[in-house]
Amino acid sequence: AASLVTEQPTLARTFELNTEIGASSWLSAKPYKWLGFELSKQEFTDGIALRYGFTIADLPSLCQCGKPNSANHALSCALGGYSILRHNEVRDCLAELAQDAGLKGVEVERTLLPVGDFPLPVSANHATDARMDVFCIGLWGKLQKSYIDVRIFHPGAPSYLPKAIKPLYREQEAQKKRAY
Repeated sequence: AASLVTEQPTLARTFELNTEIGASSWLSAKPYKWLGFELSKQEFTDGIALRYGFTIADLPSLCQCGKPNSANHALSCALGGYSILRHNEVRDCLAELAQDAGLKGVEVERTLLPVGDFPLPVSANHATDARMDVFCIGLWGKLQKSYIDVRIFHPGAPSYLPKAIKPLYREQEAQKKRAY
């Protein structure tokens, strides 16, 4: 017998993500303007469409990369999608929270020291302009430096559909850790 998982794997993944802890929080959050919790009519409508797998109204038919556009494509396309916008929003939010918490030396996109000839794993980031998303002092201990690097991915992307959610999260985390 066919199931939603075999007939419509993207929709099945959408429903699976909707059952995760906190996935519905945005629907019950009070719309405090001063906290940035207010949504425009368009943002709310798009959010509902994404949540239930509906088509987003007014989405351009073609992406900047030239491929047919869809919500699923827009969430994972590096060129015309919203990946970098989502990344930067989380990065900036973390930096603002660090400042509001009274942490010292908060910086965004701080360049790391060059590694030079230091022996690091092949997967490590060897770029001379390598940088972390947020730097702060005092997060884990007094005068302890913390480097935070944000990873945004779309678990509904076709390449991720065969993988279970929890191992997928761990895989993304491990990839990020290996880079540093």
